[in-house]
Parts: sequence; structure tokens; C-alpha cells
Amino acid sequence: MNDTIKTRLEYFRKQIENESMSYGEIAELQSLAEHIDKNDTLLLQWAGVKEFKLKKEDKEYNRHFRNKEKIYSNLF
Repeated sequence: MNDTIKTRLEYFRKQIENESMSYGEIAELQSLAEHIDKNDTLLLQWAGVKEFKLKKEDKEYNRHFRNKEKIYSNLF
């Protein structure tokens, strides 16, 4: 990762901490998501990166969506 990207990521961190991120900055952060350290949860969350991908064959996926189906079916 070059110094320019590191500088931008640190800038975004400060903007987030100051609660002054613009939509344009969020879009730029999203475009730099592949350069964010995998343990940097603050920047990853703001970049819209999901924690993990669920596959239909995964038990976690099935458990997660079955519970939602039960909740939604009780509403209607």
C-alpha cells in the first residue's frame, strides 16, 4: 500500500471520529476498501464491507434466515 492511500485512510478515520464524513468521502472510502486492514473494523464498517459472506449451504445462513422468516410470519 502506498503512502497516499495510508494517508487517505487515516484522514477518513479522523473524519469518522469527528462525525464529519461526507457522502463523497464515504464513496472514496468504499473504493479503497481492498486496502483496509482486515482487523480495522471501524473503516471496514464505514466502507460497507460485510463481516463475512453467508452461503446458502452454510448452517449459519440457514439459521439466520429461518429465524427471520419466523419473525416475519408472526407479523402478518
